[in-house]
Amino acid sequence: MKQIDFSRARNELTLIRKFSGKSLEQLSCETGLSIPTLSDLEDCDDLRNCISIGNLWRLCAALGIRPGKLFLEQYSETLISACDIENLSELIRVHLIKSEIPLTQFEEKIGFQIGEVLNCPPYAWGWNLDCLFAVCEQLNVDAQGFLI
Repeated sequence: MKQIDFSRARNELTLIRKFSGKSLEQLSCETGLSIPTLSDLEDCDDLRNCISIGNLWRLCAALGIRPGKLFLEQYSETLISACDIENLSELIRVHLIKSEIPLTQFEEKIGFQIGEVLNCPPYAWGWNLDCLFAVCEQLNVDAQGFLI
């Protein structure tokens, strides 16, 4: 498994945007993200808590890439099979049953409140990458599969 380098994402994002020929204004129109937000994403050191998973996918789609391209040095879409983020709710349910722990205890372990995802799986698109990685660590699931 390749390690994700979150710090390289900022540079990759800027390079890919410039290579695409798109300005921040164009990306803003295509993604619905504000120009200051896009500028901040290119200037921040770590995207883990700066953007939701849904907005990350939206941004990458506008640039014609998958999120894994930003984070993985030797990215290839054939290296990892993609996962459906909305399936996490079922994985969490199974984990809670097998571990015989209440949701509140799971939430304490990961440091995020995620109960709404059990009732409405698309809410996971609003998580930031820190939350995704914390959940996946507890579930023993490779979070990288959600970025390709």
